[in-house]
Amino acid sequence: MDVFGGAPRVLGYPRPLVAQPGTDATLRCQIGGDPRPDVVWERKNVQISSEGRYRLSEEGKAYLLTITAVTAEDAGQYICKARNKVGETCAAATLKVEGQQLSSERPRFLIKPLSLRVDRGEDAAFSCKIWGTPTPEVEWEKDGKKLGDIFENSHFSVNSQEGGWFQLKVYRTRMPDKGVYTCKAVNCNGEALAGAVLLVELVPEREDSKSAKDDLPVSPSKVKKFAVAEGKHAKFRCLVTGKPKPEIVWKKDGVALDPGRRHLVFEDREGYYTLKVLYCKSQDTGLYVCAASNALGNTLSAVHLTVKGASVRFRRQLKDVEVSERDVAVLECEVPDESLPAAWYLEDQRLMPGQKYGMEEKGNRRRLTIRDVGTDDDGVYLCEMPDGAKSIAELTVKGTIVKKLPRKLEVLEGENAAFCVEVEHEDMEVHWFKDGLKLHETHHTILKSFGKTHMLVFVNVSHQDSGVVTFVAGRSTTTSRLKVKATRHCPPICPGNIKMDVDRPNSALLTWSPAPNSQTTTRSMFVVERQEVGSLEWQRCFASESATSAEVSGDSMPCEGDYRFRVCSINKYGRSGHVEFPNVVHLGKHWRRIQLMYALCKTRNQVTQGEEAHFSIELSIPMAGTWFLNSSQLQNGGRFSVRQSDARHTLVIQETRAAEDGAEITFIANGVRDSALLNVRPILDQYTLVVDRGETIVLYCELSHRFADVSWFKDGEELRAMDGLNIQSDANMRRVVIHEAEEGHSGVYTCKTAQDAIEFKVEVAVDDLHKSSMELDPVVLVCHVSREDADVIWFKNGSEVQPDEHVTVQAEGTMRRLIIRSATTTDAGSYTCQAGSNSMEFTVNPPVMIVEPKDDIVVDSIISQDVHLQCELSRSNGRVRWSKDGHDVEEGDNIQLVAEGPYRRLTVLSCTAEDSGEYVCETDGDSVFFQLNITEPPVCFTYPTEPEVQLTHTASERLELCCEISKADATVVWYRDGLEVEETSNLVLEVDGAKRRLVIPVPTPDDTGEYVCDTEDDSVAFQVTITGRSNVPEKLKCSTDKPVVLEVEVSRPNAEVKWLVEGREIGDSSNVTKTEDGLIRRLTIHCPSPDDSGRYTCEAVDDRIDFQVKVSGIIQPQYKSDINTHVTSTLSDDVVLECELSRPSVATKWYKDSNRIENDERFCIEEDGAFRSLIILCAELGDSGEYFLDALDDSISFQVTVEGEYFISLPRPVPDFLGGVVQSIFARILCKKKKKRRSNLTVCFRAPVRIIGNSSDVDFQDMAAGDELILACEVSRPNAQVQWYCNDQLLSADSRVYIESYGTLRKIIISDIQPSDSGKYVCDAGDDKMVSIVRVQGKRVEDIVLIGYEAESVTLTSYVSKDSALVRWLKDWTPVDGERFKSLMDGHKRTLIIDPLRRSDAGEYTCDSDISNPAVLWIREPDTTIGPNLKVNGMVTLCCEVAKPKADVQWLQNGKEIVPSRRFTIRADGVERSLTIHRLSRDDAGEYVCESKDDRTAAVLTVEMPRVVEFLTELHNTTVLEGEDATFKCVVSPEDVRLVWLMDNEPVAFGERFEALRNGLCHTLVIHKCHMLDCSRITVNTQVLETVHLLNVLPLDVQRCRMDTVNAEEFEEATLQTEISLETGEVQWMRQGVVIQPGPRYTLAQSGRTRTLTIHNLTLSDRGTYRCETLHDRTQVKLNVEPHYHGSPAEGQISHKTAHPCFKTEYQWSVPSKCKVPLALSMYCYSWCSSHFLSMK
Repeated sequence: MDVFGGAPRVLGYPRPLVAQPGTDATLRCQIGGDPRPDVVWERKNVQISSEGRYRLSEEGKAYLLTITAVTAEDAGQYICKARNKVGETCAAATLKVEGQQLSSERPRFLIKPLSLRVDRGEDAAFSCKIWGTPTPEVEWEKDGKKLGDIFENSHFSVNSQEGGWFQLKVYRTRMPDKGVYTCKAVNCNGEALAGAVLLVELVPEREDSKSAKDDLPVSPSKVKKFAVAEGKHAKFRCLVTGKPKPEIVWKKDGVALDPGRRHLVFEDREGYYTLKVLYCKSQDTGLYVCAASNALGNTLSAVHLTVKGASVRFRRQLKDVEVSERDVAVLECEVPDESLPAAWYLEDQRLMPGQKYGMEEKGNRRRLTIRDVGTDDDGVYLCEMPDGAKSIAELTVKGTIVKKLPRKLEVLEGENAAFCVEVEHEDMEVHWFKDGLKLHETHHTILKSFGKTHMLVFVNVSHQDSGVVTFVAGRSTTTSRLKVKATRHCPPICPGNIKMDVDRPNSALLTWSPAPNSQTTTRSMFVVERQEVGSLEWQRCFASESATSAEVSGDSMPCEGDYRFRVCSINKYGRSGHVEFPNVVHLGKHWRRIQLMYALCKTRNQVTQGEEAHFSIELSIPMAGTWFLNSSQLQNGGRFSVRQSDARHTLVIQETRAAEDGAEITFIANGVRDSALLNVRPILDQYTLVVDRGETIVLYCELSHRFADVSWFKDGEELRAMDGLNIQSDANMRRVVIHEAEEGHSGVYTCKTAQDAIEFKVEVAVDDLHKSSMELDPVVLVCHVSREDADVIWFKNGSEVQPDEHVTVQAEGTMRRLIIRSATTTDAGSYTCQAGSNSMEFTVNPPVMIVEPKDDIVVDSIISQDVHLQCELSRSNGRVRWSKDGHDVEEGDNIQLVAEGPYRRLTVLSCTAEDSGEYVCETDGDSVFFQLNITEPPVCFTYPTEPEVQLTHTASERLELCCEISKADATVVWYRDGLEVEETSNLVLEVDGAKRRLVIPVPTPDDTGEYVCDTEDDSVAFQVTITGRSNVPEKLKCSTDKPVVLEVEVSRPNAEVKWLVEGREIGDSSNVTKTEDGLIRRLTIHCPSPDDSGRYTCEAVDDRIDFQVKVSGIIQPQYKSDINTHVTSTLSDDVVLECELSRPSVATKWYKDSNRIENDERFCIEEDGAFRSLIILCAELGDSGEYFLDALDDSISFQVTVEGEYFISLPRPVPDFLGGVVQSIFARILCKKKKKRRSNLTVCFRAPVRIIGNSSDVDFQDMAAGDELILACEVSRPNAQVQWYCNDQLLSADSRVYIESYGTLRKIIISDIQPSDSGKYVCDAGDDKMVSIVRVQGKRVEDIVLIGYEAESVTLTSYVSKDSALVRWLKDWTPVDGERFKSLMDGHKRTLIIDPLRRSDAGEYTCDSDISNPAVLWIREPDTTIGPNLKVNGMVTLCCEVAKPKADVQWLQNGKEIVPSRRFTIRADGVERSLTIHRLSRDDAGEYVCESKDDRTAAVLTVEMPRVVEFLTELHNTTVLEGEDATFKCVVSPEDVRLVWLMDNEPVAFGERFEALRNGLCHTLVIHKCHMLDCSRITVNTQVLETVHLLNVLPLDVQRCRMDTVNAEEFEEATLQTEISLETGEVQWMRQGVVIQPGPRYTLAQSGRTRTLTIHNLTLSDRGTYRCETLHDRTQVKLNVEPHYHGSPAEGQISHKTAHPCFKTEYQWSVPSKCKVPLALSMYCYSWCSSHFLSMK
């Protein structure tokens, strides 16, 4: 470090730069200096900051200024200035912008929209002119909302015109239209915003008639009740929707409420219309109604407010007071006990006695005196007793300002802040101020005056707009505090552009980008987490607020393994989602790759020039490698020593050189590569310091890192702190201070770090006669010359200065410098830099200067902390003087003054608020100011420690949100979902020392949300989720023979509940009783019936509970006496047990001998309406017993007895004489085994079961894959059982195997047979077997069989294995031939087309190839349709005949097989097959198919349902304006119904104006451009039903032009003119309430939409206001009649002629020069002349 000469110097001057418009330009300047200088860029003496289009950056010693999208205005000279403690320098850079300027400019308003005030019903138009390239897009908003969201399209229009004009027009303004309208212009270069205010005023006459007409009665049952304690606030919110936007009127006891001091009316951010009654008094008790209306109707909502007084009341309440400005106001009340203190409040601000307020307590009387009353004293005053009882009064201040500003206004960022005041008189001089600065109108600040009304609007406010707003009118002022809240609780957005770079040894570089829309106002942090593959735990490994990259090394991993990483963003409001990096990387403390372990190690990573540098690397296995220095291969020899010992490689570089500093050392082996840098430190320079004995020695250096460790040495021995020698560390500075130099202090001092060192040679002079005790830092004198080669000469006091070791002369470019090192007093004098005939003079004085700080400092601290104020002098022995607020500071108990070398420090210990002030450190020639601000410590939350807490709570259980702050008396504010909460009966705010609680005694799911406790400095959020009871209602099953009792328990004894069934409120009756017993609420239904079933609800104010009640009648089987309960059946027959219930929907259960019966292969349980059946298939002897049917409330039992013969097959016949004996033996054995009585059992002998036609020969079958295998046989008995086997494996029915049994026929069908299905198939009948051998060959030709209809076509398709295979088509093994047969070949596909089909074409078709399968083609007649005479609940039988009596058929409905049941009966009678369907239903309609093996027949069944016509949606009354379209819609079922539209019972004639539309079930009638004559009854008729509603057409007759004042002369005529919107509209002219009729003096005329009134022969009595009225609107005009004077001009006369814009009149006034004009005439003349710019003396 060059402590004596490291002044900044320009290493490379910036070159002139030429840039094209719209491109980026970068100016570069290289500057060196020690210490590193501070560099700034300037243009036109203004410093450039890195923001907007300017970006400052550094690349080593190069400093860059980048300007994006340059324009011609950016051209010019830029100055780069560098400065450090030694000196400063600068360099100029020139930027030229050449080329065609790109047409690009951000929008700006040339003419902004103007604020308007209109009468209700008039049109309002805002116009503005905007410039921008490209043409900006314009969007209009009202109060921050898009117009399309709040207005219907017909209510406004937005258009643009040439020249940049844009217009917004609002038609027929309504009261909700008033507000702030903003116009936002946006293009690719930026945006611009401007706003205007629209005031809509009521027309009193029209409003009175409207309010009388719109009053609706209030139903007492719909009035809600609300109670509030006296002095508290009541807040009513009403959500009203509709288009046009409704007009809202709040009323109390039928009287409209005007917004005022205690009544706030506004629409909140959630769209609720809100009335807030502040500081409720007893007289506020009453019925409050929110009435909403628009053109289509009106509605209302009502609530009754009860204000409850305190238990201890004032003996005498405060009374409202009205005073004038600057008077004295006195408020007085009496308390019940004279010992009770009282506190006075102005709204929420407690008042304290003083010069402004006087407070007296005499006996029971309490008095507040307000002196010098001002406008801001207007408000609500409260006197409060200790128990909370309040007395409330309003103070009204009468003065110049009639309507005052609110005390405070809170808005969110981006919203509009509007202030409105009203003054006593018009044309008053008023002013608006904010924070003491006068406001002027801008695009973002709107100032507008309408007569007595004055408005201020801040558009699109930001946080900087917060402050105090003041309105001044004359001597009166009113103020309001504006608070702009930032958008709260915005969790951050996920980072993007995620990348991972793993192409580096044992590390990974993770990079990401902040989200483009992330907020910069909220401090956030990026967090990187790691997870080892196979683990579920994520651990944090990196966190930063600004970094967008992180390098993760293997050394930071806990163990070696594969890792994945993810990143997220966190701020005080939450955490964003995690984004996972795409790859997995292997990291570890010992990095492995290809089973090699290596790490390039440097025994000394930095060496001094001339020393040796050692490098080594160790591999996991021995192998050869090569060393490189900056890509040059190194060989062993000379300065380089290369060695290998097993797996260890070493490199030694001897006599390192300074040029090798920063060289890259690389080692490469097979698959291994690693690099390191060689750092060579040059040989240290020694800096010599000569001091006198007794002086202070200060040796200091500056480090690159403030936390780096250093060691100080003297002559090689380490220094330790001792008396007289201090070792100091201050930020980046390290110092050794020797207070009194002695001869023994001479020597070499070294300051060493781990990687660097610096040496100082100190000489303490013994003889100090020729040394000055005044030591200065280096002095640098700088001047500039016009040419770089110019020579200059430096002079001191006229003598030329010669360079030596003490003085240095430098020349760089056009800069010339003279540097005086270690300046002393002898160096003082006048210095001159002479260049030719020009010169520049410098005066050098050696005063003590303050080096640091350079500028005044503001120090902010908090109470009880230590404060250090420090400055650095140019001389170590300089003296300073400290002062505070102009008074000298002396050292004391809490003040310390310290001097160390050139540093002077003032320390304030444990500072207090009194220590705040201005501190000055002053030398003889310099001074620096410190502004010390001591504030209270910030209020922080000590609990909870997390900024956000997640909380899940159960409804109805007390909810308590608790937090603890650092300051017990600090104020906190609670918010819910961004809105400040207010205390209610169910929301309590508690304060307990430093703890703050929000308590909800009985929470409900509606209380779910975000709750925030906010101080001025900190906040904590609670995310509360209230889980209510399950939405599934409690289910109760009851019977008709017992009462139904529903009970709930409420939280308060006085809680009111309401009982409802299916949403309808339940009233008291003889069968229903509602009772209350403490906390119990009970509903009793004494005699319930099934009709009482349904959903019952008990509804309280804040909670509800549901019951699902099901009342069941006594379920009894019908016709019990007629049911045969004793059933006897024979063996193998089916047993059917059946009964009918009283209700069809009852669940039943079957039991046998107390065991539950389930559906299986032998037991079939059926339900058909009210019928219940149990079918026992193929009854056995064991099925005998008692069967029981349980039907909830009743049951029935059946006694079943199965009798019959038990046949035993014997191998040979039994002789007759042994038959009885053998039978008895078998019966006894069977009875014992079966546990049956012998009376039910008969043992018979029968022949064994045989397979008819079976022979001992095996049947062989050859089949192709994909065919269907059918094996069938006939047994000797119908009830014989058989089993099928394939290769000794038992076959059972599945998706491919179908087993049938009809009578004596037994059949098995296996579909899609494959070669694996080949083998031996056996049908085992017990006594006989049938064996078949089946061989299945691979599929070579695949047949597709189609069934065709007569006269149609059919296509037979087959596939061959080779596409070149030839085939021939055969019919019944005869080749096909004829024009109707067409054979096609396509690849492997072979096709035969028969067109048209004939019945003779039926037969077997074969595609002959190596293997062929026949295709059977059946031709049948077209299908037959059955119906439509079948009715629901009827019966139908479908019949067909087959060719063989024993042929099997299958019945299908819509492709699904029909199974016999109670409703479906299938019969076979010879060749006739029939299907009978009982009790037809709508689901029975469809296609029925009777299908045999080779043929099928089909029929379509249609079931007629009763035709039901109904209106799903009926018509509604419709009201439209004249000229608009009216639409009537209804939804009618079914779709094919025919409608008839009637208008006053006459059919509608459809044409241009009347149009009928239909879309499915929806039918629409549209009447275009309605007339007044269209008012009628609209009827839609379906011949079965009809619906009737009204069409109302309102006349549209709104005046469009206002009339200006008309001036006319006596005896002349005047014409009053207006224009209306309809040519057919009628008007009447009135004066003073009297209708003007046409006559000699009055002429009424009309032309198109223009209406005129002409008054002839005017007189002075015709002066006044004339009114023109239509049915719905009016306008007025003032007529001025001037008197007519006659006379001739003479001497002294004044003659004046003028022409009125509408009337040509001549006025002549004659006044004699020497006469006095009468007083009355003089006053009249003076008034008239003033209006004509004349003056009269």
